[in-house]
Amino acid sequence: MRKVFHITGRYLHYTATFIGNQVVNHKEFEPQVLCREIISHKSFSFNKIFSIEKSKGLRLKINNLLYKFLKHITNSQIKFVLEHIEAEKPSLLHFHYGTDAMMFYKVLKNSTVPKVVSFYGWDYSSFPKSNFGIGKKQLQKKVFAHSDIILAMSHSMKKALISLGCHGEKIKIHYHGLDTKVFDIDRDYSSNEEINIYLLSSLEPKKGHMFLLKAFKKSAHKSKLPLKLHFTGKYGNYSKINKSIKELGLEKQVVWHAPYQYGSERHLKMLSHADFFVHPSITDSKGNMEGIPGTMLEAMSSGLAVVSTYHAGIPEIITDGENGYLVKEWDVDALTGKILLLAENPELRKKIGIAAKDYAKRNLDINKKQVDLENIYNTLITKKNK
Repeated sequence: MRKVFHITGRYLHYTATFIGNQVVNHKEFEPQVLCREIISHKSFSFNKIFSIEKSKGLRLKINNLLYKFLKHITNSQIKFVLEHIEAEKPSLLHFHYGTDAMMFYKVLKNSTVPKVVSFYGWDYSSFPKSNFGIGKKQLQKKVFAHSDIILAMSHSMKKALISLGCHGEKIKIHYHGLDTKVFDIDRDYSSNEEINIYLLSSLEPKKGHMFLLKAFKKSAHKSKLPLKLHFTGKYGNYSKINKSIKELGLEKQVVWHAPYQYGSERHLKMLSHADFFVHPSITDSKGNMEGIPGTMLEAMSSGLAVVSTYHAGIPEIITDGENGYLVKEWDVDALTGKILLLAENPELRKKIGIAAKDYAKRNLDINKKQVDLENIYNTLITKKNK
């Protein structure tokens, strides 16, 4: 069986389950992972994950600091990767995040193996603007110039990558997908005495927690039924979000949940408890944007109606009024209206939720998307071998 090497800075950060799904669900390729930092993740661990850090003692401490603060990997680590490629002879290298590919620039430049780079979010939105535009020039020089294919999650992302200087013919649109069977919940859509609204995501500003809180405050005041809003996580923007909850007088109506393991019993229990899901993504003050949020698609797969925004690739997944609802970023009145609409109409929650689940099964299942990904691999390998 042919091999594919997945190369990234960390495997696997809890917010990067979309990478894990691609790694462990291959059909025709045997995967290996090469990374700077191994983070144990039960759902996506296997026996071919290799750390490129081989130093010990003081050298290890120095390398850790270089990686933590500068995202720098050493020449000895690059040498290890190139030697591993030479020894194992993979058919293809798949780099995850444009910024991590940039970190492995010397591998991109010096390896003759076909190379694919996936972009996901901040790497195409806010990073290129960093250091007065130096980020953009680095992507052009170190990633676009030395990769064979760039994978964009949506047409919106492809357009953005072209504006950054990537040649359009190099870009393939591919959404990675998820295992919809994991989230196949037998849902009860009957009306409740209390409506539970969930946003399960990291606490980055682009996830829209502050936007949602403003709309939830107005919704809770107008709703005929009591509303509860559920968040998860204790890191990142937690203090600022929690401060706003208190300022808005929502302490009794907002519930915090501890971080959860992807696909765990607790994860599924929260989705089962939800009446609908709100993921109001925004462009943050640094220009950071989404690709397509994975937690939103997990909710859709579980049969939940989702309210989101006209942001990045989201409108390519959700059609307003058919399999979900969309509002403009920061349109508090519009978001309030959609929250009230779903809160007070159980039959509508059921109709939209079933449509969302059907869409996810037909279009976003990892087994189908992985075939598409490997077709991209095979086409590139054949082209390079001519």
